Amino acid sequence: MRHEVISGGSIAGLSLAYRLRRYGFAVTVVERAPAPRPGEHAVDLRGVAKQVPERMGMGQTE
Repeated sequence: MRHEVISGGSIAGLSLAYRLRRYGFAVTVVERAPAPRPGEHAVDLRGVAKQVPERMGMGQTE
């Protein structure tokens, strides 16, 4: 099994990790922050981009 390392636990890094696992890769995500950062961070999804979290099993986005 091929192993990939992803730098950063942002929405992009975690989405890539999710996709690679679905294709059979072993994945390690490395994040500099020791814990989730406090505060809210908006993620603006519009149009067909709203379908992505639903397809990833994260529920409806509306």
